[in-house]
Amino acid sequence: MCASSAHTGCQPGYGGFEAAAQNVGFVLARNGWRVIVSALDLRSSRSPSEVIGIGEIGAGARRGSGIETGTRMRHTYDNDTGQRRTLEHQLRSDRISRLARFGLTQPSWTARSSARPFRDRLGPHRDCGSLTRLRAPGQLPARVSASSESARRLTSLSSSAAPPPPLAMPAPAPPLRTVRILGTHGVPANYGGFETAAQNVGLFLASRGWRVIMYCQIPGSGPIQFDTWYGLERVRIPIDVTGWRGTSKFDLVSIQHACRYRDICLTFGYNTGVFNILQRLRGIPNIVNMDGIEWSRARWGPIRQAILYVNERISAKVGTHLIADHPEIRKYLLTRAPARKISTITYGADLVDSAPKEPVIKRNLTPGGYMTLICRPIPENSILELVRGFSLEPRGVTLAVLGTYTPETDPYHAAVMQSASDEVLFLGPIYEPQQVDALRYHSIAYLHGHTVGGTNPSLVEAMAAGNPVIAHDNTYNRWVARDAAVYFSTVDDVSQHVSRLISDPDALDRMRLASRERHAEEFTWTHVAGQYEQLLMRFHPVSVGAND
Repeated sequence: MCASSAHTGCQPGYGGFEAAAQNVGFVLARNGWRVIVSALDLRSSRSPSEVIGIGEIGAGARRGSGIETGTRMRHTYDNDTGQRRTLEHQLRSDRISRLARFGLTQPSWTARSSARPFRDRLGPHRDCGSLTRLRAPGQLPARVSASSESARRLTSLSSSAAPPPPLAMPAPAPPLRTVRILGTHGVPANYGGFETAAQNVGLFLASRGWRVIMYCQIPGSGPIQFDTWYGLERVRIPIDVTGWRGTSKFDLVSIQHACRYRDICLTFGYNTGVFNILQRLRGIPNIVNMDGIEWSRARWGPIRQAILYVNERISAKVGTHLIADHPEIRKYLLTRAPARKISTITYGADLVDSAPKEPVIKRNLTPGGYMTLICRPIPENSILELVRGFSLEPRGVTLAVLGTYTPETDPYHAAVMQSASDEVLFLGPIYEPQQVDALRYHSIAYLHGHTVGGTNPSLVEAMAAGNPVIAHDNTYNRWVARDAAVYFSTVDDVSQHVSRLISDPDALDRMRLASRERHAEEFTWTHVAGQYEQLLMRFHPVSVGAND
């Protein structure tokens, strides 16, 4: 900060402006500002524009080592003699008791003059950046006579200033931390687990005092729009292309916008990891949640799998730090990056300890008389095996299946629906979270067939509702659910587990308790989002980005 227009700088002698400038300077210096004050003496009729000095207040005082040992000099000229006068602003290294409350040091002023050809006179505002040794307070340079008018005036100025009045010192305000969240469709979350995670992490950080900027994809064309949603600042980017091309365009525009600033980025997913090179080139910290091993999913086809594979490798290379949502994903990422660059942070879910029965009843279900199966209807989620196992014999309960099934266009969907007994009810997609929570809460158990993908959101959400789980037997599910689940590998396994849970209320109660305990231990949003905050703090830049 540069302070000017106060005639005597840090030696108030002219009025309220000078006193105000002094006290504001002290407060700013105490709070970490670099404060530069200039001063002007108009009391000499011989030198009406004589500049007394220019210097800094409080440099180094916050480090407990006094201020920097140096002076800044400024040249002016005597109007009668044409001699150049070099006026030094000298800072004492010892502390002055009357400034102790500021944690600052007292500036003192000395002067010296030297002959200089008049032809070199360039006016009263020519700076010289040289430094000289500090002198004791009131001590004059050898070239200035103690009887000269300038010496008397300068010595008086350095010793006669009154102490500043008492000033209340507010505590330094903490810097505003900013994070930009990229890689999802934005908020409110309507698309899946990544959007829900980004939303919950963003809301948690905002409640902790962070400035959270969320990039959101909206249909259409036109300029970028800005608004707020529950304390989150939204950068809404219109995209007039659908599908993966639209997602790629949105990611590119989002990253280009984020790179205008120096704020830390939190990116969910690596589908367009090649664009993250921009953040790396700008030196912007970018924390990347690497999701599951997305490129290995057969549903993408060879071309998309190859694109995803390349982008995964790029993200792992250029990302500042990588997040794995499961210990098995971390093991995999160790083949892509060193251990110091990887942290494990799981997915979270809100506790569901009560729910209305109306969403259950209006769908012709009986509370406590059905099981649920909630997932995307693709082969890797074992839906066909689960439906067949449930349908092998009459159960006396219903299996409620959520999701979009189009048997007329998708052969897998057709096979699932053809294998279902009359006790299997396809409810279609349900996007209202409260209604899905109610269906989970009042169900007997949850069937989970995911074979890949790390910590799966639907499994965690079922445990948050206290569901016993019948889960596919793999390392991902066993680490997440532990004793809250029984595990299947075949259709016959599914049938046996369903029969057992229906007939054994004690086993159901034990598994319900295990679900709630496991959720409380690892998968609450407070715990998960708190880990995100701790990680972001490690890489948060010193300087805060500019406002949009």
